[in-house]
Amino acid sequence: MTSRGVATAGLACLLACGPGETATEPAPGSTAVQASTVTVTRLGPVADGSVEDGSTVIDRSVVQTLHVPSFEDRGVIEFDLRRLTGSVRRATLILPVFNAKGPYPFRIDVYGYQANGVLEIQDWGRGVLIKSFQYAGASEVRLDVTSKVARMRQAGASGAGFVFRFAVPSDINLNGPYLAFGSMEYRPAARLRIETE
Repeated sequence: MTSRGVATAGLACLLACGPGETATEPAPGSTAVQASTVTVTRLGPVADGSVEDGSTVIDRSVVQTLHVPSFEDRGVIEFDLRRLTGSVRRATLILPVFNAKGPYPFRIDVYGYQANGVLEIQDWGRGVLIKSFQYAGASEVRLDVTSKVARMRQAGASGAGFVFRFAVPSDINLNGPYLAFGSMEYRPAARLRIETE
């Protein structure tokens, strides 16, 4: 098989693989005889939900983020990294939007941390700011989290966690803006797509 045929077969496998499955394809610019390969792993969450006001876990619901005068919800998603092999080349957090309300746009801050696979009150304050994004009504949000996931892997973390917070609280008390991502119970859930080699 030519290197083009191998690449085409690898692409077909990538497109056919379902959540949690792994596909291997030659690294860009490689030929069929080179040993370097890229493994694509799609991880589903092991824990997701929200923490309200730093005191209440909201599980078996959507991953909701809002901050109005009367309360705040921070969305939390955790992934298990233990089955990964090799070094992280790219990591993309794929977040299907379950529901949202404006006024748009608003900014969401994303914090990353080494996760333990359990949604708990302590997740409220975990993480360091890794990224912010403007949300204006899209049906899906994709975020490049390569740097943070690679550092967590290098540090030996067994899990990667992400907390979503409103960057600027809303002054609308009733029916204020919010962003809710799909969850394990309200599918489609978030995915973490990781390329390793």
